[in-house]
Amino acid sequence: MALTTPAESFAEAQAAMTNGDWDGFFATLDRDDLMKIAANGVNRLVGQGPSGAAILRDLGAEHSINAEMVAELIAGVERIVSSARAAPSADHRAIVGGYEDLLKRMLKGIADPGRFAAALERTFRAAGSGGSVSSSLFVGERLEGVEIDGNRAWGTRRLAGGEVEDIGFAKRRGGWFIRLLARRPRARGLRPGGETQSPRSEDLDT
Repeated sequence: MALTTPAESFAEAQAAMTNGDWDGFFATLDRDDLMKIAANGVNRLVGQGPSGAAILRDLGAEHSINAEMVAELIAGVERIVSSARAAPSADHRAIVGGYEDLLKRMLKGIADPGRFAAALERTFRAAGSGGSVSSSLFVGERLEGVEIDGNRAWGTRRLAGGEVEDIGFAKRRGGWFIRLLARRPRARGLRPGGETQSPRSEDLDT
């Protein structure tokens, strides 16, 4: 897969989405975005109770995730539910914080987060519950006005209906990757990477 320029990364993502290739699509996303998408997916699974926990165990085995860590994460959800029945307290906040820290460590240890995100996507879509991104994202669009600034780049997505949306890119080992969850900085002086935005619902829901 050629990701030597932002334009090539966009073209790869577009082709993958057109062909329904979730592994190919998620392979073009920046790791930071993949971590957020995967975290949301895992939270959706553990929120489904025993059936979701069983799916997470299977996905964990498939992607070489430490089984004890998966079991601890599932137990952490049960502790959160039990604690939530009581009055809000510092103990409850600590339990939630412990769960979030464990989730971050678990996801950080995944060798190929793109494959894991793709597996989550297929799992949710097979269950008819909708995925993390629209199945028409980038289809029929054009990438325009790419500006590169060091290891960051910004461009404009021109949608099929003529509307425009910003799109970010990050250069890492292996090439340029799409920052789907980023917003173009409005002016110099903003923190590196710009601001996080809530992406369009059309892009993140089917």
